[in-house]
Amino acid sequence: MVVRPPDLSVIIVSLVGGETLARCIERLPLTEVEVVAVLRDAASDAALWARRYPRVRFLPGGDAPVPVRRKRAVEASSGAVVALLEDTSWPERGWCEAIVAAFAGPLIVAAAGPVAIASFLSDRCRALAWIEFGDFAPGSRALAPDRIPANAMAFRRSALVPAMAGDDGLYEDAVCWRLRDRGGTIARVDGMTVTCSACSEESTSLADRVARGRLHGAASPARGLGQRLRAIAGAVGSVFSRTARDIRRASQNDPQSVSLLFIVWLALLESAWAFGAAAGSIAAGRHSPKAIR
Repeated sequence: MVVRPPDLSVIIVSLVGGETLARCIERLPLTEVEVVAVLRDAASDAALWARRYPRVRFLPGGDAPVPVRRKRAVEASSGAVVALLEDTSWPERGWCEAIVAAFAGPLIVAAAGPVAIASFLSDRCRALAWIEFGDFAPGSRALAPDRIPANAMAFRRSALVPAMAGDDGLYEDAVCWRLRDRGGTIARVDGMTVTCSACSEESTSLADRVARGRLHGAASPARGLGQRLRAIAGAVGSVFSRTARDIRRASQNDPQSVSLLFIVWLALLESAWAFGAAAGSIAAGRHSPKAIR
């Protein structure tokens, strides 16, 4: 009996749009897979994009956050396997084929591959990329089973839909944890390599890093003076340790890209996240658990 490979839907969430989105689309085999692109904001012209790429389905994004846009696109797609991409990360040759091959057997419920970081990015953008995706650089074995990168991942629909029901959380975190807790296998697939090739202005702002840190810190409320002081001390300590880690990873993978300005941006972005996390933890600790939603 010949086993038919699963149908694949590729969902692209646009963070930058314009030619960045176009370059991402053009790296996909549009005649072989279903492609659904969720545009960046309400001002994006879906009809104009559809005329340029008639094989791609374009959905308006509105002002919804990325997880919500992903969920809408998953519900609008039809493939037995759903791959989630951000337009800032461009798939390498064979990416779709590697996904289909990985899900040919019944055990895999989620998969992802390495994330390379383009050397042509600005120092600020490369700094953010190494912070976000340094764990998943080619050659790293940190991918599975605990984490997968947020910018490029694939799921079996039959497992994903129940796992994301009633939740707009981050798929690389909460949804993957649920899949793993239900006995699913999360796989590293080296053929699923993508290259981080752009970044949005919002994501590299210090204010955005503080806000993201606050969300993370709110999940671990610091109650009482002792816990709050430890949260602050931990934030200060993590800036040095995380920045040193980022420099080491970048130096090992692309030593020519490690400039003084790159290091400064690493320290600034890590500091913003760390102090945001401390503030979020302290603020959450001032409320009862029932008041936190």
